[in-house]
This record gives sequence, structure tokens and C-alpha cells, in this order.
Amino acid sequence: GQLSSSSRVSGPSSPSLGLLLDSLELPQASSRQTLVSGVMAQSEVESNVITYSAAISACGKGGEWEKAVHLVSAMVLHKLEANTITFSAAISAFEKGIQWEKALQLFSVMPQSKMECNTITFGALISACAKGSEWNKALQTFGRMAQTTVEPSTITCNAAMTSCEKAGQWENALQLVKILAQGDVELDAITFHAAINACVVGSQLEKALQLFTETVQSSLELDAIIFNSVIAACERAGRWEKALQLFGAMTQFKVESTSSSCSVAISACENAGRWARALQLTNALAD
Repeated sequence: GQLSSSSRVSGPSSPSLGLLLDSLELPQASSRQTLVSGVMAQSEVESNVITYSAAISACGKGGEWEKAVHLVSAMVLHKLEANTITFSAAISAFEKGIQWEKALQLFSVMPQSKMECNTITFGALISACAKGSEWNKALQTFGRMAQTTVEPSTITCNAAMTSCEKAGQWENALQLVKILAQGDVELDAITFHAAINACVVGSQLEKALQLFTETVQSSLELDAIIFNSVIAACERAGRWEKALQLFGAMTQFKVESTSSSCSVAISACENAGRWARALQLTNALAD
């Protein structure tokens, strides 16, 4: 589709962007030109902001973040003004390449270029920080959204929640759920799954079970992943009866159990010395 005029930069962005590109430890300008010319030469369409943005996005999806930055560099050399879509595509490329530091660097240039961020920009940056195990920076970025006109979306919220999950930051995860529940953001299964896992990683079984109950009450469609998380948490905490209760509830909620669900439930019984129950469950599953 066509880019709207509002997405273009009101002034030249080359100086600050050029300095940033130099700081990313990429080849010199002449080498960059050689690298990108081959990419763009393969296309017969005119090289403009739209085609460059599309090419940058394609590089990101292909895991070629270095090529994505070379294309941004080529825009500077061709005196093309990058826009929000261009930057968002480049940050997404960094996110997929787990280059959170470079994503933050590129993000920092946007205000200097008088460029507005959007949901995609924030979502990609938060996700990049989460993948780099930088949960604190992910949450800081999420907090910065409140200082802009960008409304949080389910995607950006889930990206922030995932950062809490990976680090076992259960207190931040619970606080985030509370904040989101009070807003207009629609919580989904991914939100609750990440929050539950954050509690599990943080050895907070009761909090995880509480969140599971909230998930049930929210009328969201439950899946085996959520069940497996809480069943595994019960198994590690020696709560074999609760593990079996949750395993049995999968049928009630029409969720098909997986091999992981079965093995963890059996393991919970074995670890608690409930050999008869473990054998009974094994035989029942074999039938």
C-alpha cells in the first residue's frame, strides 16, 4: 500500500542517522554502497522510501539484520528521508536478530529526527529487549508508551509480559496484569500464559494458580500450554493432588492432553511416593 504523508519525516534525518550507522560497526560508506547496490539492483522498480522500507522488512523476516541496516545506510547516501515505517522495519529486523542494543540505538534516533513511534515500533523494541533477557529495559520501554500518544496493544503488552516471564519477574508480571485489566487492552491466552510462567519461574505456585483461576473466569479459551505450566509447577512443589486435579480438568475444558501433560502428572505421583496412583494413571492412559 501507499505510505501516508503523515508518516514522512518533516526534516532531514541524515546527520543523526548517519552518525548512528557509523556507531553500529558496519562497513564504511563506500563499502555499504557496494553491498546495497546489489540488493536494490535486482529490483527494476524505482528506489524510493517505499521500496527501501519493503526491502528492509523482507531482510528482517529473513533474519538478515545486517543487510537491513545496509539498506537504511543506503537511504542516507541517496538522501532519502526515512520514515516511521522504515525505522519500525529496521527495529523489527534487530528484534529478530536478537540485537537489542542496536534496536535501542536506532530507537533513540527517532526523536532527534522528529519522528513519531507507533505500536509496531514499540512492540518490536520491547520484544528485542525481552529476547535479549533485558526485562528491565523492556518494561522501561513499555512505560515510555504512556508518555506518548501511542495506545498499548495486546501485542505490546504481551511482549512486555514475555520479558517478565523469561526473567521470572512475577511481581512485575502481576502488576502488569492488574494495570492491563484496568485499561482497554484485551488480555488473551498469551498474556496469562506468560504471567503464569513468570510466577512458575519465580517459584510462586499459589500466584500461578490464582492467575490460572483468573484465566478460567475470563472465559478465554484454555490450551494445553497453560495447563502444562501449572501442572509442572505443582509437580515441582510436591502438590501431586493438585497436579492430578488440573490434569483431570483438561477433559472438562475440552483440552486435549499432551505427552508432556501425562508424564508430568505421573511424575508428580511418583515424586510424592504415590506409586499406586502413578501406576493407575499410566494404565488408564494406555487404555
